[in-house]
Amino acid sequence: MKRLFQILAMVTFISSLQGCSDSNDTEINQFKELELKFSGNINALRPASRVNANGFEVNDNIGFYISKDQTLKQNGNILDNEKFVNAGDVLVAPKNKEVYWHSSDARYSVWAYYPYIENINNYKEINLLMAADQTDEATYFDNDFLVVNKRDMAPQEAPVELTFDHAMSKIAIKLIAGDNITEEELQNATKSLRIENVIIDGTINLENSTCTTGSTVATITPYNEDGLNYAAIVFPQQDCKASIKMEIDGYTYAYNTSIWFQQGRQHTFEFTVDKWVPLQMRLSALKISNWRHGVTKSSKLTCVVPLKDPKFKEYLLSQAIEIRHERYGKVWYEYVSYDTDGDGEFNVEEVQDFTHIDVTGLGISDLSGIECFTNLEELYCANNQLSTLNLANNTKLISLECNNNQLTFLNISNSTDLQNLDCSYNQITTLDISNNIKLKNLYCNENQLSSLELSNNSSLRRCNCSCNRLTTLDVSNNKFLYVLSCYGNPLATIYMAARQSIGNLSKPEETEIVRK
Repeated sequence: MKRLFQILAMVTFISSLQGCSDSNDTEINQFKELELKFSGNINALRPASRVNANGFEVNDNIGFYISKDQTLKQNGNILDNEKFVNAGDVLVAPKNKEVYWHSSDARYSVWAYYPYIENINNYKEINLLMAADQTDEATYFDNDFLVVNKRDMAPQEAPVELTFDHAMSKIAIKLIAGDNITEEELQNATKSLRIENVIIDGTINLENSTCTTGSTVATITPYNEDGLNYAAIVFPQQDCKASIKMEIDGYTYAYNTSIWFQQGRQHTFEFTVDKWVPLQMRLSALKISNWRHGVTKSSKLTCVVPLKDPKFKEYLLSQAIEIRHERYGKVWYEYVSYDTDGDGEFNVEEVQDFTHIDVTGLGISDLSGIECFTNLEELYCANNQLSTLNLANNTKLISLECNNNQLTFLNISNSTDLQNLDCSYNQITTLDISNNIKLKNLYCNENQLSSLELSNNSSLRRCNCSCNRLTTLDVSNNKFLYVLSCYGNPLATIYMAARQSIGNLSKPEETEIVRK
């Protein structure tokens, strides 16, 4: 049965060295008699995939490209998509396609994949289509696609080890017996399960193993392993609005999620089922496992943080937590990455340690994922290329500098602790700061505001709203305001309290001050 996670193909390269003198005859004969062969081995610690416990199954077909240099070409390589067949202990090359080394200093590179596809027009865009109905065990395993490349290999008699990785993404669903129901009862209950709104097609670039998601959306029926565990293999995709729907003893349950199904990763949804009237189901954990290497790095979380802008992600990965140590009067510091599991991604738990982010001037155009940083207190993202900034989930924000972008939308309605806001030099037409009652410093100049409501901002001390489209401005409730700059507006009237005094007031000459 094809069920192993990782394939270790031991590659024995046979060499044929052609020299120019009699002194090299021994070496020539030595290389000439060594033929390129492959044998299969399995790391028994790996999770189940599509090979059996002894390696590839007999008659399994594997596609191979072999080149003399480190570059894979569409054609003209030593081998171009040749089918190697597993004969048991050895993977056999096609007849008259055996490869030999030409000299002791020769170098070869290999790109291989499984299962073999006969006609490949472009190795950079190999079309793949997942089966929607994966209830059959064989069909489920056949959705997997394994790839490997190894470059600049030198002649050697010892086997060269090739490690095949999963190019697809795996979904695992686990049902857990909760209140008033036993595991046996849950296992024997009448159940059906489906995963809706999942893309099942795309292309893979064999040279670097990268995937490009297609557009075919389908409902997947997963493979039922034992009544409690279900599995499906899907094409890698970001921002998947998947819906997991189950029917248990006549009742239908749905779990909707927005998730990034990552290449080579296993995404395990654990649902706890309680037996009340009717049955109740709740998501108890979502675990992201490194399917590629078989090492589980999991935690309870709500989503993988969707970081769309690579520059934003690069910044986050470069940051570290400073830990102060003191012993025997000596102080030293340790710096630990926020990416605690070292997988190059961030889950929701990992980003909770971020309280300060400064991406000023990094050329960032998208801060998607910032909504997961719910403990964030300071965000400095000025001088970028942002067009929208939704901080509705960032309720602990104290300081925000997002000036000099291209913002047309800014949501800070739930940031009730916000004290400092600089959103100047953007294209904002509406600014709602009615809930930001602790706001002290406001810089919203050089925008397109036609109105500015400040009545709830009684703590305001500085306000620069110059160069907008304001016709009236009421600061009568802002008794602590001592700096107000509002020039460059078609401002007819400023309303102030009867005895209010603003020490530093800059306004158009024609603007009238009216006391309330």
